[in-house]
Amino acid sequence: MANPLRIAATPDGSATDEELFARFRDRRDVEALGQLYDLYEKPLVSFAARMLGSPRALADDVLQETGIRAMQSARDWSPHAPLRAWLFRIARNLCLDTLRARGVALDDGADPSTAPADVPASLAGYPVSDPPVHRDHGDVRAAAPARAA
Repeated sequence: MANPLRIAATPDGSATDEELFARFRDRRDVEALGQLYDLYEKPLVSFAARMLGSPRALADDVLQETGIRAMQSARDWSPHAPLRAWLFRIARNLCLDTLRARGVALDDGADPSTAPADVPASLAGYPVSDPPVHRDHGDVRAAAPARAA
């Protein structure tokens, strides 16, 4: 059975994103890199814009720097790790660096063991201001005013 975390990056499903990145890493296949850019441009820009709370231009900068860092670190990437997670980790770190550079106070010294249960350990040192993206909407419905009959 195919791994559901692997993404078919080619229209015909013949290559996963990891296989395309491995082609770039091993053979400097720029066509494979272009396919990956097309696949990840929108999700990474959207992620960066939400994380930064900023206009698209700053999120585009994060996208560009994410691509540069991924290319520079291609030899360090393990083909056993999902490429998507690695790219989003790079983008996340760049967003945190950008926020720090803009003077946003991040609680870098927070004790991860005191984080709420629904906060991933990788994010536990940072303040949580918004609810997790994937939530059941039961609490929203309970907080909404009752409709008159």
